[in-house]
Amino acid sequence: MIKLEMLRVFLAVAEEGALALAAQKLGRTPSALSMALSQLEAQVGAPLFETDRKIASPLWDVWCWRRRGAPPIPIPAVSMP
Repeated sequence: MIKLEMLRVFLAVAEEGALALAAQKLGRTPSALSMALSQLEAQVGAPLFETDRKIASPLWDVWCWRRRGAPPIPIPAVSMP
């Protein structure tokens, strides 16, 4: 189950651009944030950042794009045999 705290951590890291800065902002250790991000990635089933330096992935770009009121991205139908 995705917990609200996991999403807070994800948002802080993406906004701050660095794990250490996000940890400082949230008043937690970088290792605690790293653990929360790992748990969130396991729940989502995809990496949330492109590198160990925690640079936001294309998933983050799409999320920000949608928050600005952009229309949903059409997902093509996949036919199952």
